[in-house]
Amino acid sequence: MDNAGHPRQRQRKGRKGGKGRQNHFMDAAMEGYVRDLSLRKWREIEDAMETHGLGLPEAAREMGDFLERGRFYPVWRKEWEGRVLAVLFSGKAPANPMGLIEESVGAALREERRLRVEEGLPTLEDSPGYLEFVGRAMDQLLEEASGEIEEMD
Repeated sequence: MDNAGHPRQRQRKGRKGGKGRQNHFMDAAMEGYVRDLSLRKWREIEDAMETHGLGLPEAAREMGDFLERGRFYPVWRKEWEGRVLAVLFSGKAPANPMGLIEESVGAALREERRLRVEEGLPTLEDSPGYLEFVGRAMDQLLEEASGEIEEMD
């Protein structure tokens, strides 16, 4: 019993409260967003290699524009040049080019998030691209879950 005469409630170990779950979801959603953007960029590179007969470094250079990032374009370009192009043009073939792309995209998103907060701009999580990604992911999860729910007779 506590000082007020009420029985003490035990907190279950290993269970997170609402805020912890929300943060975990947001972190997982952001990781998924990084992966989604990276896969899109990888597909652009693969298409450039196939369509124009470019090698991986040249295709990565050609597809390294991020004009859709608007005022944050310089951040994205800097990360792309430093994390992807520098390695690809070093003559050392990376074992996993997709890993380079994910590192670049993740770093650029983190910097964009930081700048948005610093400048008092709407958060990245409120951007149309991120909201569209989360919406698609939620639709897919709900569709998959609906197949697992048995109808009651």
